[in-house]
Amino acid sequence: MRFDDFRAKAFKIALEKGCESAELFMQDSEETSIKVLEGKVDSYDYSHTTGANLRVKHQGKDGYYYTESFDDPEKAVIKAMDNALFASSDEHPWCSESVDIYDMPEVDLTAEMMSPGDLISLALDAEKYALESDKRVLRMDYNGASTFKQTTLICNTLGQNSAYTKSAFFTAISPIVGEGDEVRDSFAYLTGADARNSKVLAKTATAMAIAKLGAKPVAGGDYKIILQSKVATDMLGIFCSQFSAEAAQKGLSPLAGKEGTMIAAPCVSITDDPLHKYNPRPFDDEGVASVVTPVIHKGKFISLLHNLKTAKKAGVKSTSNAGRAGTASGIGVAPSNFILKEGDTSLEMMLREMGDGLLICEVAGQHAGANAVTGDFSLMASGFKVENGKVTSPVDQIIIAGNFNRMLCDIEKVGNDTFFDLPLGSVFASPSLYIPKGIKVSGE
Repeated sequence: MRFDDFRAKAFKIALEKGCESAELFMQDSEETSIKVLEGKVDSYDYSHTTGANLRVKHQGKDGYYYTESFDDPEKAVIKAMDNALFASSDEHPWCSESVDIYDMPEVDLTAEMMSPGDLISLALDAEKYALESDKRVLRMDYNGASTFKQTTLICNTLGQNSAYTKSAFFTAISPIVGEGDEVRDSFAYLTGADARNSKVLAKTATAMAIAKLGAKPVAGGDYKIILQSKVATDMLGIFCSQFSAEAAQKGLSPLAGKEGTMIAAPCVSITDDPLHKYNPRPFDDEGVASVVTPVIHKGKFISLLHNLKTAKKAGVKSTSNAGRAGTASGIGVAPSNFILKEGDTSLEMMLREMGDGLLICEVAGQHAGANAVTGDFSLMASGFKVENGKVTSPVDQIIIAGNFNRMLCDIEKVGNDTFFDLPLGSVFASPSLYIPKGIKVSGE
C-alpha cells in the first residue's frame, strides 16, 4: 500500500473508532557512506529507511504506534489506541496549521549532485594529499565521504499537512602521524561545497596531528584558558539540555524560573535559529512553524526552549523546539541550530590579551565527566601552552574542571571564528571563548 493510501485509511479508521484526532509523522532517509584506505575502497554503505509514527488522541490521551510497513492501517490504529490507555493523562496540544516552506533560505544542494564515484574520488584525493604532505604521515585511521538526505512529513486530521527535505554532504579524514616511538592522530571534516576541497581537508588534518607531536602535561593549577571554537561548541552540546523547558519542568535544570536574570557575561548571546542557512528547517517535529528564539541576550536569560506541551504548562508560546529522538520516539524538546553569537575578537587577539595560559583544542570523556543537571564538568583535555601571547608547546593528558553555568559568567572575550558541527539533527555552534578564571587544571 502506498503511504498516501495508508494515511487516508488510517485517519478514516481512527475517526470512525472514536479517536478525537490522528496524526502521522513520517521520515524517509537515504545515506551513502564510503571509506577509502590505502588507495582503495575499504567500505561502501547505502541505506534507505522509511518509518512513520501514528499518534491518536483517544479518551483525552495520546497513543503512539511506529511502523515501517504501510499495509495494515487498522492494526496501526488499534495499537495506537491501546497504547493511549496506558499513557499519561497530561494533555499534549496538537498543531493544526500547515507550514509554508517557500520563505526558507536557499539550501546547499551539493549533496544532491554527488555520486558514489564522486565520493570515492574525493576520499582518494584526500588520502593522497595527506600522505604527500609530510613524511611523518604514516596512514589514515579514517578517510571517507558521506551524503545524507531526509524527507520529513507531518499531517493530521486537524488540517496539518507539511513536508520538507534536507540534505547534507561531508568529507572527513583522520591521519596518523609518527616520529620516533611517538604516534599522534587528528580528525577534521568539511561540509557542503567546501567538502569538495580534499587538499584543504588533508592539509588541515595533517597539520593538526603533527602539531601534537611532543605533547606532555603541564603542572596542575589555575590557568587562564581559551576554549578553541570546536571545544566551545562541544560544551554547548554537552549542557544544552539545561535550556530545555521539559528538563526545567521536571526539576532537571538549574535555569528553571530564571528568565529575566543575568546568567552569563554581557558578551554572551545564544540563539536557537532553525532558519539558519547552514541547517534550515521550516517546522519542528510536531509541525509548529520555525521561529528564531533568543535564549540569552547580552548575558540575560530570555527563554527556555519549548514544545507545545511545555509551552502550555508555562503559559507561553511554543518556540518550535519539539524534537524526536527518531521516528519511533515520542515528542520531547530539542534545539535546532543552537548558536553562541560570535564577537569581533580574533583568536590571535585573544592569545595576545591572555599572555600566558592554555589553549584547549580537544576534550574527551563528556559522557562520564559532565553533569548536565548541575553544570559540573571534569574532562580530559589537550591543546597548547601559550606564553607571551604565542602558542608554544603542545599539551595533553590534563584534566580541566569547572562549572558550565559559572563559566558562562566568567567569559571575557568571544571570538569571531564560529565552528559548526555536522548538520545532522541538532546543530551546535560557537566561536572561541576566553575564560581568564574559574577553570581548574590537573596535570603533572
